[in-house]
Amino acid sequence: MRTTLTTDDLAEIIHDQAYPQNFAADCGLSENVINTRYKGTQAHIQEVHFDGVMIHHGHYSFQDDFTIVGGFDQPMLEMHFNLMGRSGGQTTGFREEIFVEDGEHAIIYMPEPTGRFHFEANMRLEAVEICFTPQYFQRFHNQTCQIIDQFMESIEKQQPLRMPNNGKIDPLMQHTVQQLVQNPFQGSVRRLYIEAKVLELLSIQLASFEKLMGGCHCGQTSEPDQEKLYHAKKLLEERLHNPPTIYELSHLVSLNEFKLKKGFKALFGNTIFGYLTDYRLGFARQYLLETDKPIADISDMIGYSQQQHFSTAFKRKYGITPRDLRR
Repeated sequence: MRTTLTTDDLAEIIHDQAYPQNFAADCGLSENVINTRYKGTQAHIQEVHFDGVMIHHGHYSFQDDFTIVGGFDQPMLEMHFNLMGRSGGQTTGFREEIFVEDGEHAIIYMPEPTGRFHFEANMRLEAVEICFTPQYFQRFHNQTCQIIDQFMESIEKQQPLRMPNNGKIDPLMQHTVQQLVQNPFQGSVRRLYIEAKVLELLSIQLASFEKLMGGCHCGQTSEPDQEKLYHAKKLLEERLHNPPTIYELSHLVSLNEFKLKKGFKALFGNTIFGYLTDYRLGFARQYLLETDKPIADISDMIGYSQQQHFSTAFKRKYGITPRDLRR
């Protein structure tokens, strides 16, 4: 897989990067920072990718009007969130230009994710783009949701598709995007958190477009699926120190990822990661009360990259810091 961006006249290559097939990552998660300058244009991009998913959190500034040409060389479904500024242009396969305004979100399937994209002078742009390979998105094929069905059909027929209108980024969506880009965790927990937030954003975005369309009436959780969800909960508790990713968990309980995430929250009143976090903090509380293990060791043991993040989460849940509890 490869992405290439050039100037409008194709004279200069601004950015060119190769990726493993299906965005695979040997260590489960690959992260990179991209800094690009071209004349009066600057870009700072935090990039994360793992099997089937690539995330860009970009800050851009444009001194003059600027146009770039290019994109990916393989089909892609993209969730797009403009936190600041306006972006868009002519995307291959679509008759009309597509623009996302300040504070809007969009979802689009592109068999050829390339095009010519325009940016205005003296503009600053902050955007989060989450790209799925078709193979990853097809995991959600068993949903009784009109929007998913439409995109599945477009993927099968290799036809471009976008929602007729962009949605507005509401406070819940804004908060979830910020949680995604400010991930405080490391190791396997970091990957789990990112994937959980990506699927949470997909759920929120679909719900937003459902309202615009008058509702899709997704089905309720069946009794067999409830048993699988209880099994998923048990697996999370048993593998506290090495939790499965959502993808792994879905295979272990034979429930697709969309049903797993949506059903888990409906049945247990919490997201998968939220439940795991609460369970970890309960585990940490027990260690604080019953052992002399240093607080920093306990923080590392349950997956926090910084002790301060652990203390903040602990106080949020229990109303007291780990140090004060031990005292």
